[in-house]
Amino acid sequence: MPTWVFADLNERADGLEGLDATAAVDALRRDAVASWLLDNVGASGVLPAGLTEPMADVVRALARLGTGGPMPRRVIGDAIGGEVAPRHLVARLKAIEAHLGEAGPVPGVYPALRVELLALYAGSGCVRDGDRWRRRARTTPHHYLLGVRHLDRGAWRWGLPRPYERPTNLVARADAFLGRQAELDAIEVGFARGPLVTLVGPPGIGKTRLAEQYGLGRHPEHAGLAGGVWAVEAHDARRPEDLLARVARSVGLEPGDGPVTKAADRLGLQIGRRGRVLLVLDNLEQLLPAATEVLDALLRAAPGLRILATSRVRTGHPAEWAIEVPELGPDAALALLRDRMPARVEREPQDAAVVQVLGGRPLFLELAATRRASRSAAALHAELVERGFEPLSHAPGPHGRPTLEATLRWSWDLLDPEAQATLAACSVFRGSFSAPAAQAVVGLEGVAERLDRLCESYLLRRMPATEGAPRYQFLPAVHAFAEACLTDGAAQRERHARWFVGWARDVRRRRHTRDDLPLSAVLAEVGNLEAAWAHLRERDAMAAGEVALVRVEGLREVAAGDEILAVVAESLALDVSDSTRAGLLLARADMALLRLDEAGCLRDCVEALPLAEAAGDPLQQAEAHAAFARPALRSVDLATRESHIFRALALAEAHGLVVVEAMAWSMLAYLPYPDRDEALAIERLRRSAELLGALPGPTSAIRASQFRALAAFRAGDVDTSIAHARIAVDIAAAAFGTHSFRYHDALTVLSRGLVHGGQYEEAVTVLEAAAAGMDRLGRAGRAVNSRYNLVLALLGVGRLAEARAVGEAAVAVYRTMRQVVQIQWLLELDCVIAGLQGDPGAEDRLHALAGGEGLAADPDRAPRCALYALVFDRLRGAPLEALDARADAIGAFAAGASARVVKGWLRLPAR
Repeated sequence: MPTWVFADLNERADGLEGLDATAAVDALRRDAVASWLLDNVGASGVLPAGLTEPMADVVRALARLGTGGPMPRRVIGDAIGGEVAPRHLVARLKAIEAHLGEAGPVPGVYPALRVELLALYAGSGCVRDGDRWRRRARTTPHHYLLGVRHLDRGAWRWGLPRPYERPTNLVARADAFLGRQAELDAIEVGFARGPLVTLVGPPGIGKTRLAEQYGLGRHPEHAGLAGGVWAVEAHDARRPEDLLARVARSVGLEPGDGPVTKAADRLGLQIGRRGRVLLVLDNLEQLLPAATEVLDALLRAAPGLRILATSRVRTGHPAEWAIEVPELGPDAALALLRDRMPARVEREPQDAAVVQVLGGRPLFLELAATRRASRSAAALHAELVERGFEPLSHAPGPHGRPTLEATLRWSWDLLDPEAQATLAACSVFRGSFSAPAAQAVVGLEGVAERLDRLCESYLLRRMPATEGAPRYQFLPAVHAFAEACLTDGAAQRERHARWFVGWARDVRRRRHTRDDLPLSAVLAEVGNLEAAWAHLRERDAMAAGEVALVRVEGLREVAAGDEILAVVAESLALDVSDSTRAGLLLARADMALLRLDEAGCLRDCVEALPLAEAAGDPLQQAEAHAAFARPALRSVDLATRESHIFRALALAEAHGLVVVEAMAWSMLAYLPYPDRDEALAIERLRRSAELLGALPGPTSAIRASQFRALAAFRAGDVDTSIAHARIAVDIAAAAFGTHSFRYHDALTVLSRGLVHGGQYEEAVTVLEAAAAGMDRLGRAGRAVNSRYNLVLALLGVGRLAEARAVGEAAVAVYRTMRQVVQIQWLLELDCVIAGLQGDPGAEDRLHALAGGEGLAADPDRAPRCALYALVFDRLRGAPLEALDARADAIGAFAAGASARVVKGWLRLPAR
């Protein structure tokens, strides 16, 4: 076989250094020219002289794999339209006959003539105007028509394609294409608006596969693309001339010599003669903005040309319609992971957790699928949580693609030195970060502009702003790569830590005032605060303690109780100031109370108060006094609680601590006065709501709505209470997410209105979600309180057995926490449920609890039990009207079911 046959293959194979032979075969198969050469070279099983070593490896791999049958073919050359005289055609036939015979047609010689001859032989199956060329052939001498047939035989022998059914070099992949219908539709919409559509997005998002799938779906016969669909791989192109050469070679033409613009014009005219053509240009980012002149010339010269490009940045062409390719949705991502896993690997429920860690980026999912071949889903999930994306970094990419590390290196190399330095320096941040923080850490001018450019390159993403400052976050896997590129890590981490010490001091200064920083801003910095704390704990304990205080503020909303307590314990072990120690003790007291550990809460409050007074910190003093007055601290007598509240109020008013003032008024509303003035309690709740409603930030808005809901509830306006509670739930979900403490706390307030408003079915759903959420966050006390209300809701819908089971489980929890009052409430409810279930001794047990044999002193016990006793009167046949009137006369109370709820029970059928 002549050596010129190998020239094209050697050129392509030399560019595949670093790939194994099998991956190289797969890459070459995507190029139609290389594909037909591979078939002919590989079919012999012999390695002729003239092959480079990379090509020899490819041929050996091809021999192992088998040629796999004929590949889709394409014509190489130019489809010439217009009038051509027979004598000119004869001259061309003579010219190409000179290259026939034993050797066959030489690639690259007279491509236009080869196409014309094949058009004569095949008719309209090849090119536009094929019928016209066939009619011309009738005037051509017979021996030249034999030459055409001889050309066809030689062409097939040496790999030149026969006339084809579908003009394209795209080859369908064996694996499934999942999801992306919306994106395919968006491409269609884009082409309706203009000739250039660019798929933009970060590495590994699936731009190439999406573009290929769109091209495969554009069958020329149905889509009107008479000139074909051609894929052009541009990742190794470095100049506009390189791009032009790859476009020409992919469609079977010659780019020509001369300036780029003129050569592009000539190529565009040749493409334009074919009619409508779709070019799929992959990986244009390294050629921009220089490539726009090639695109502009091609589109200008070929009106029927449509270009679908992929790039990590926009091309900037005026005719461009850019489509940002999003991550796959959870269902499509899970389906992709399982589709790419080997068939022998068992599909596990924990695969969904793997997808949640990785997100919906196809490259990550395909890399993870290869690792699932050797480990369980649970093991892979633990590996990803512990080590991030590092386990995937060096795994070979699918379909012969480079590793994840090589993909990220490609993006890195496209950046200018300043952008590289900025990206590496910002790797010291954890989670998202603000532009001012980045400016302080990077220490260079113009950081904000460079961060915006990094977002345009899809290495960073923009996040919601805090305090008017833009925020940024690394894309998955980019952070670890950038951190590995960091050269001056110690200095950057020191600047990072010192910035957040100052930020934490500012937060503490503003805390609870009218200038309070929204809690959502603190939550956004929890990861950075953790990193700063870890850096400072051995270097500056005082500063580490200040950072820990603000860090705990954020963690209280989203973290589990054990995690918060661990942070507090580690920080208390440091040599911190009295003010910081007091704040940490109060945070631990708050967590103890959420777990219904009243003794632990009081112990920390007693220790924190003198430390706050010694430090002269009015905020800590006010919070310490307010801590003694929490409604859940039932062991503190009324006079002591009242005294502490008024001290907290005085400090709050003197120093503008609006949040402390509002919380103190709400505590006064819940003090258990013997002769409770309900109107005064309602007024105090409304005052709390008014104070909080004037503050910025979602936390204050949530609390204000909750206090309005509680005030309306105490006033008997259940519908208004529910409306305000729903507002609080919506704000909490939007600001903190549905897994936060603030969201589940808002659900608890909503459930109270739903239960007492008779909306039991929704109340059951809300309370089950609230209880499960509080369990996840380690707030056992709040979780069991939700389950107490869940008993009321289940009782309201007549699900008596479930209500009794939930109540018994709650009693067991209350016993471990020594919460005797709550135990008594549930025992009273259990009597009602047992009576409805037909237990004859239930009424006697209720009377025993009401008549002095209760577990704890409770001023609401007598009216509550009197209301419950109405259920037994109803079971004995008392008329509903009379029982309703008696319920209204007894009235409502704060620590149990209202008359309205009990009147609903009276209508339940006995079991």
